[in-house]
Amino acid sequence: MPVNPKMAICGVEGMGNMVFASYDTLEPKDLSLLRQVLEQVCEERNITLQHPDAEHYAHNLVNWYLFGVRQPDELKAMLKPLDA
Repeated sequence: MPVNPKMAICGVEGMGNMVFASYDTLEPKDLSLLRQVLEQVCEERNITLQHPDAEHYAHNLVNWYLFGVRQPDELKAMLKPLDA
């Protein structure tokens, strides 16, 4: 079943939060891509998917995806400021 969020919040430390309406749905292929990116990010940072930071990364990945960032490398780049 697709997820249909009404609002998403993207935050980058030092840049505040961006709030935008999204009526996009996340299909299984979208969730699969996001999961693959999350797994890569966690592996690169030597954390498990159960680590609290992984939840934070997942939240931001979904928000950036809904905002229109759809390429895996671009999504990963959007998370770099969160590591600072």
